[in-house]
Amino acid sequence: MQEATVAAPPVVALPNPPAAPVTVTAPPPVVAAAPTPQHTLVGILDLGDRSAAMFEVAGAVQSIALGKPIGSSGWLIAKIKQQEVTLKRGAETKVVLVGQKF
Repeated sequence: MQEATVAAPPVVALPNPPAAPVTVTAPPPVVAAAPTPQHTLVGILDLGDRSAAMFEVAGAVQSIALGKPIGSSGWLIAKIKQQEVTLKRGAETKVVLVGQKF
C-alpha cells in the first residue's frame, strides 16, 4: 500500500494593517502674565478746567492734564475729581484713587 501525501496549504503572508493615524497636539501657547502695575496716582491738582493728575511714571512724578495719555500705557485721563481719576483706553474705563497703582 502506498501512502498518500497530502500537501499543506500554501502559507500566504497577509499585508500589515495600515498604521493608525497619529495626531500631534502642539502645547498651548505661553501667555504672558498681566503686566505689573507701573503707574501710581500720587495726587490731584484741582484747578477747575486746568485740573491735572500727578502720576508716578517710570520712577518720575508727572503732572498729566485731562485728555492726555499716561506714559505709554494707552490710558487717557477722562475725568478728574477730588481723590480719583477716571481713565479710558478704547472701550475700557477704570477709576483710580490717589495712592493706587494700575
